[in-house]
Amino acid sequence: LIGTGYQITLSYFGLMETLESGVGGVASHINGFFNANREGICSSIGMLSLYFAGLSLGSLVFRKRTVLSETIKLWKILAGIAILSWIGTWQAQIHIQDPSRCFANITYVVWSL
Repeated sequence: LIGTGYQITLSYFGLMETLESGVGGVASHINGFFNANREGICSSIGMLSLYFAGLSLGSLVFRKRTVLSETIKLWKILAGIAILSWIGTWQAQIHIQDPSRCFANITYVVWSL
């Protein structure tokens, strides 16, 4: 949810252009703290969504299992997540944009999973 909202802001509300060219089209570190650190500040939102995705995936993986069938079920779930992440990254590259660590966009988040 966080990553989707951030991607919408990047794509439709001009945040991508602001991150690329600076506030007011001036990409200089002299024009203030935000302008000097704009990529890091804004990409922290995308990194937060990556953190929450990793946290939920980790809670799934590190749950205590006592029966082999539970472990096999986990492997199937992880294989499904891997396949869906690969397809999601492929489709996001086509329809949204390439993965970017500087922007921490939704494509990067899905790709990192």
